[in-house]
Formats: sequence, C-alpha cells, structure tokens
Amino acid sequence: MASEKGRVCVTGAGGFLGSWVVNQLLSKDWLVHGTIRDPRCRGVFHVASPAPAPAPAPAPSIAVPNPEVQLIEPAVKGTLNVLKANAEPKVKRVIIVSSGSAVVRNPNWPKDQVMDETCCSDEEHCRTTESTVNASAKALIKILKDGCNSLEHRLRLIVDARDVVEEQVLAYEMPEAKGRYICMAHAIKVKDLVEKLRST
Repeated sequence: MASEKGRVCVTGAGGFLGSWVVNQLLSKDWLVHGTIRDPRCRGVFHVASPAPAPAPAPAPSIAVPNPEVQLIEPAVKGTLNVLKANAEPKVKRVIIVSSGSAVVRNPNWPKDQVMDETCCSDEEHCRTTESTVNASAKALIKILKDGCNSLEHRLRLIVDARDVVEEQVLAYEMPEAKGRYICMAHAIKVKDLVEKLRST
C-alpha cells in the first residue's frame, strides 16, 4: 500500500453518504477515522438531522411537535460541537455538507435571480414549514398517490451519491478551496425517474 496522505475524520461514517466518503478517501490513500453511533448496529439509516420520535396518538391536549426543537436545534448544536472539537487540535480544514434545503427555502429570494452561494434558506420559513419527511420521500409518495401520468412532464432534481462524495473530497484536497459551494443536481422528468426506479 502506498504511504498515506494524512489522517482525516468522517463523522457519520456508517451512514449512506459517510460510507461512500470513507470509501473514496481510502481509495486515495488517506488514513480515515470514522465516528458512528453504535458499532454493534447491523444497519444504519443516516439523515441530515436527528429525526423526531414518533408522536403519540393524537389527543386534544397534545401539542404539535416543534420542528425547531426536534430538527433545527440538534443540527445546529451538532455542527457547533464538531467545530469546537476541531478548534483545539488545530485541524486545518473542516468540510460541512448540507442539503439543498439550506439554500432553496427562501420565499423572499427574487424569482428572476439565480440562487448562488450568497443564498440561504429563511430560518422563520423553515421553522413554520418543516416536515419530518424528506423531499425525496415526499416526491415518491406523491408519485405513488397521484400516479406519474399527471406529473410525467414535471422535473425532479436527483443526484448520484458518488458525485456528492467526489465533490466533498475535491473540496478537501484543493488547498485554494474555501467558503461555500453549491453543487447542482440533475433535472429529470418524473416519467423517466419512474422508469429508472422500475428497472432497478
């Protein structure tokens, strides 16, 4: 084996994207340390933020779960914990990855202006509209409920996990890379997406 390039740590190494990041880094001769929730787990379902616990059966006295407490706070605290933990040992670079939801959920963004690295989702809008179901699952649920005929010409954005991982590793390995980058997904017609899903 070639000599290692250096040591890196991947948080959520047992998750879907995390495991692909580990694989890519190992193939490029990095020594990888990974954090996982429980090494005894036989399977890991990784999401961007901790999912809220299932709500109890509805009753008149039960309040609607607060998405800020269940979704936003853990995500922010987790990111701050990672940054604080890396400040003391003088880690040179931290790559933080987020979904398009960090950018596109801004009703105040001008309709005729392309969203770029300066755009951020509106915090208040996210608080009041946050859902416990992710956008990909919502799209599939809509297709299953409505069928694809009514949606066949509508475009959906999809991405290959390997491309996402390659972009993360590239951002890490390029010394001049800094700041914020937006990586765009591939647009596909719902009809074609359904056909791809049927053929797998």
